[in-house]
Amino acid sequence: MYMRFLKRFDRKIKLHLILCLQAMVVFFVIFSSSLSHAAVATAVGAGTAHSCAALATGGAKCWGGNSYGELGNSISGTSTTPVTVEGLEQYQIVAIDGGAFFTCALTSTGMVFCWGINDQRQLGTRAVASSRKPLQVQIPTGAAKALTVGSNHACVIDNYGNVYCWGTNLGGQLNRNTSIPKSETPLYAAGMNDVVAIKAYSSVTCYTDIAGGAKCFGNNKYGGPRKTGPAVA
Repeated sequence: MYMRFLKRFDRKIKLHLILCLQAMVVFFVIFSSSLSHAAVATAVGAGTAHSCAALATGGAKCWGGNSYGELGNSISGTSTTPVTVEGLEQYQIVAIDGGAFFTCALTSTGMVFCWGINDQRQLGTRAVASSRKPLQVQIPTGAAKALTVGSNHACVIDNYGNVYCWGTNLGGQLNRNTSIPKSETPLYAAGMNDVVAIKAYSSVTCYTDIAGGAKCFGNNKYGGPRKTGPAVA
């Protein structure tokens, strides 16, 4: 009787051990799989209804609204999970930012790409109405070292420390007379080889130079008249 009990007990122990080992194996496989597919973001940006992240392994992913291809992927419609921005996988992205239905990214080599809606020439071209694939923006002086995006315009600091902007200019956010309503060509906007930081928001562009302080241009709807020359903030 006692021996039969020990045998049954021994079988139960063995069964529990097997089940525990199986659970450990499953956990290890899932955990390893999660780690192998984990992505580290090195930069993030957001538009009106979408968000994007640059990946440490190269390229970028976006998610959210996709009305005009602002996710940079051939899928149509909204995506609640990050999708790969097609065509940027081979680049190291150092900055990424979104506007109203478009996105731009800056690579480690100073190249700029934009995708999404193009009704205000915010993709740096007049050849398409919109694009689901990244299109390269030609910076007049060659390369950029900083990028920012407003609602319907984008700006960069070039390698010399000057600001170039493209897209809509209805609020003077390109720092040009509003008789120029929009531009697919990046236009010189500010700087004398001295700009160190830049930020666009809505219809305004602001920058900081080596002298310190901030200067802004664009639509000053909530602070006074529209201004197309830099104003000290």
